[in-house]
Amino acid sequence: ASGSGGPFTTYEAEIKTHVDAVRAHGGIPVIVSPMERRNFTDDGIVRPTLSDYAAGARQAAKELGVAFIDLNAMSIPFYRCARYHRTQESRRSHKTKPRSVSQGRKGGKFR
Repeated sequence: ASGSGGPFTTYEAEIKTHVDAVRAHGGIPVIVSPMERRNFTDDGIVRPTLSDYAAGARQAAKELGVAFIDLNAMSIPFYRCARYHRTQESRRSHKTKPRSVSQGRKGGKFR
């Protein structure tokens, strides 16, 4: 029924179906959590919207004994940095060369 699913019900069941299929074909499954949406508060803070699905993916990976990549957690600082550069870009004159996201890192970590 519509609206009866969610990160800890049908989503985990769907993940298990895919993991089983990958294993059946001799593959090594890796679960990757969903990348967060580009959704900001009025103050420019990333508004998490998929954290329950990331938690569901993490839980499924643990239960199924497969590798897990938390792209959801990685995307939040990425968007924070991208938002910072977009704000900085709007303050520059049109003659200034724009910076890339990779140039906005200090010591290999996003600000």
